[in-house]
Amino acid sequence: MLLGFGIFFAIYLLLRLFGRWEKLFAQFFRSSFRLLNYHFSSRNRTFVATTFRWVSPKDGIPFLKIHLPRRPSHYYHINTHMEALEALLTRRSCKSYRPEMPSEEVLNKILAAGTFAPTGRGAQAPIIVAVTNKEVRDQLSQMNAEILGTKADPFYGAPVVLVVLADRTKHTYIYDGSSVMENLQLAAHALGLGSCWIHRAKQEFDSEAGKALLKSWGIEGDYEGIGHCIVGYPDKLPTAEKPRKADYIRYVR
Repeated sequence: MLLGFGIFFAIYLLLRLFGRWEKLFAQFFRSSFRLLNYHFSSRNRTFVATTFRWVSPKDGIPFLKIHLPRRPSHYYHINTHMEALEALLTRRSCKSYRPEMPSEEVLNKILAAGTFAPTGRGAQAPIIVAVTNKEVRDQLSQMNAEILGTKADPFYGAPVVLVVLADRTKHTYIYDGSSVMENLQLAAHALGLGSCWIHRAKQEFDSEAGKALLKSWGIEGDYEGIGHCIVGYPDKLPTAEKPRKADYIRYVR
């Protein structure tokens, strides 16, 4: 009985300590842990619930999960797999990939993020075509290279090509498709993968060969290619970010 009480008291002290130093703890372990469902009281910042996942540096797939639940009366959610602002500020275009195929689980998470991009009137007009078939992927690469006028692979060796199409009959179709493209890239980065927006999708799918591909995929209607989001494990670290131009932001006060 005394042993049980001692264990309970030790856990209680740890939880109290965590409630005071939760931000420091999260900052220290950010490189190894991804903080999920992290909540604390909006009144006294007391620890209430958290889930940790130990993430493999290679593929970003969790293999250890620790959950410490308590239900607060007032809380707010501040973090998921990677902090949103961190993902926005640290994403870079990747132009060198390893041949390994990301898992279906990881790809599905990226695709789900794409479907939650904002679209005009919430119409969800775009379509995402996830190409993991190497033969089709290479066909798209060849078509894109011919438009670009090069013999090199415009997809930089990435094994996955996410083609984003948008319905031309919608007034906001270009913006809708562009929003999807950004969501896909941010999600890939948050999950430890590289990505890059590759252009010339419009020319590809306006061609007879492109239209034949759309038909073979069961896509009918007036769709325009917005872009290819290539995805894979980076072979090289992206180049350092360029300084932001001085007049990027204009204030009207």
